Amino acid sequence: MTRYAVLLRGINVGRRKVAMAELREVAEAAGFEDVRTHLNSGNLIIASDHQAEAVRELLEPAIAERFGFEVPVVVRTVDQLREVLAANPFPDADPSRLIINFCASPPPPDVLDRMARLATDAEPVAVVGQEVVVDYRDGIGRSKLAGAGDKVIGVTATGRNLRTVQKLVELLT
Repeated sequence: MTRYAVLLRGINVGRRKVAMAELREVAEAAGFEDVRTHLNSGNLIIASDHQAEAVRELLEPAIAERFGFEVPVVVRTVDQLREVLAANPFPDADPSRLIINFCASPPPPDVLDRMARLATDAEPVAVVGQEVVVDYRDGIGRSKLAGAGDKVIGVTATGRNLRTVQKLVELLT
């Protein structure tokens, strides 16, 4: 059985409310085991015999049916999370300002060029495997790059700060 981090995109902002207790119920009803959540931002820990893509294919429609809106999910194993952490291109970054954008599919080859058009000098960007990492040294609040989200990345993506990813690894082990 494989343990996964399932990362929901864009919930608990605006009208897209998802209670974590209900999310756990959805995952359990879909047949997943050892279901837990972390924080209120759509971090789900599960165990399954299914491959990652099958996990996504089971959860997305179940979530949409329960909550009444579509929620893209990105699924990663603990090894995949560890690889991103080990390859962190900005090791001196503030963990709360280093955002790892987990992409549902590989970002396009020109992703760094497109992101550079919006990024300031204090927002270095790197691609690590399938993920896009940004160090928002001056904060995220006023960042044009942060506001563009996965539109500028070019594929569905959901961001988590470094601390959250470290905690997910801890919860998966």
